[in-house]
This record gives sequence, C-alpha cells and structure tokens, in this order.
Amino acid sequence: MKWFERWFDTEYYHLLYKHRNYEEASVFIGKLLDFLALNPGDKAVDIGCGKGRHSMVLAELGLQVLGLDLSENSIAFASKQKEELQIANVDFLVHDMREKYPIDGLQAVFNLFTSFGYFDDSNDDRLALCAMADSLADRGFVVQDYLNAAPLVARANEGVLQPLEWQIIEGVKFGIEKFIADGKIFKRILVEDLRASLDIEQPRTFEFQEEVKIYTPEALQSLHSNSGLCVVKIFGNYNLDEFNKDFSPRIIVVSKKNSILPT
Repeated sequence: MKWFERWFDTEYYHLLYKHRNYEEASVFIGKLLDFLALNPGDKAVDIGCGKGRHSMVLAELGLQVLGLDLSENSIAFASKQKEELQIANVDFLVHDMREKYPIDGLQAVFNLFTSFGYFDDSNDDRLALCAMADSLADRGFVVQDYLNAAPLVARANEGVLQPLEWQIIEGVKFGIEKFIADGKIFKRILVEDLRASLDIEQPRTFEFQEEVKIYTPEALQSLHSNSGLCVVKIFGNYNLDEFNKDFSPRIIVVSKKNSILPT
C-alpha cells in the first residue's frame, strides 16, 4: 500500500488538518473565479478534493462541481458535509486521478493544495495531467496549485526543514518533522493516541509519512504543455500575486486547452 493510500484514509489525517477552513478556501477560490471569468452553471472537477472544502466553495459560487479523490474516508466525509450544508450542485466520487474522469466537457479542472506529485513514477504524474486535459471542453482551464520548494530548499539545514515538534489535538499527540531527500520533501508524522490510554496500559502509536516531489515551475509548465495545454499565467500565492521563484510560497499554474487567454 502506498503512503497516500494509508495516511489519507485515517482519522488522524483529518484531525491533524482540521484547521483548514472554508473561509480560507473561499477567498482563494473567489479570486480564481474572477480571473477565469467562469459562468454560473459551468462544469468543473476538483481532483484530489480531499474532504471537499474547495469543491463546496466552488459550488456555492455557482459552478456544477464533481469532487474526486482516492480516499474513501475523505469522500464519505465530503458527501456527508454536502448533505448537512444542503449544497445541491456538488457530488463526490472515489477516483484515481490517473484514470479517465467519469465526466467530460468541463470548463475547469482544479488541482489544489499540492494534491499532486505523490507517485514514484513520473509517468503517473503525466497521466494525471493528461486526464485533466482530456476532460476539458475546448478553451477549458486547468488550475494547479503546488508548493514552491525553492524558499524551503534555501533555508534547509543539511536537508532538515523542521526538527521534530509535538502538539496535542483532541487527545491525540502528533510529532512532526520535515526534511528534503532524493528530490522530495518528506513529512514524518508520529501519532500517539492518548485517548486509548484510558482503556489499556500504553497509548496506541503509529507512524505515517507524506512525501511530495520537488517540481520547479518550468517542470510543471512542461507537464501542462506536453498534455495539450497552454500555460497562460503563474501566480505565487493565494492572493494571486506575481510569481517569484525565490520567495513565493506557491506555484499556481493556470493553463488552457487549445487556445490563448483572451485579452
């Protein structure tokens, strides 16, 4: 089992990242939709949607949205949230991003919050981009939001980005360390479920790992171009400021199928 298949389907993943909220997503998505000039009712896919926070914001802003993710637990959570929030124009399905989508003729595909670069084989990343491009209608957009590793690499101390640090969230103790190796950024996650200590002598302990490839903006542009997409803009953060390779925290690539962005 790959690390992302194991980690993303645990309750601890959802607990660690519960601080990612709808307000943050709403501001970013609103700016994106203003730039893309999409129309109410346009069809979009949020690929690697996780618990669906971006999908539901896209839907609330008028798009017809399908959220796709490999994690069954994430899709179950997103589907439940959709019902609780009574958002009609969004659905969620379990799906591998390398495979053909169950929908096409899309006006946009969103791949956000570094939901990419997980595969060992670079050809799988190419397949994922091709699946995005193939699902689009002519002049449809792909928006890919990826971390910019350059500032992290520059401040790393012998490959270490963050020494082991601990925090407790709702009775679960998390130890996090980050480092760079073999062209990837790794996050090691130690878990001590202190809630279990009420029933047994020792807390339950687990170890998980996240890893993501270091992609330069040039490499991401090449992936888009080789998938039949034309890159029209690269932003550097969630305010959609200009990209600076040395300082920007994000590489937000906006590309378009078979056409050039109109002036």
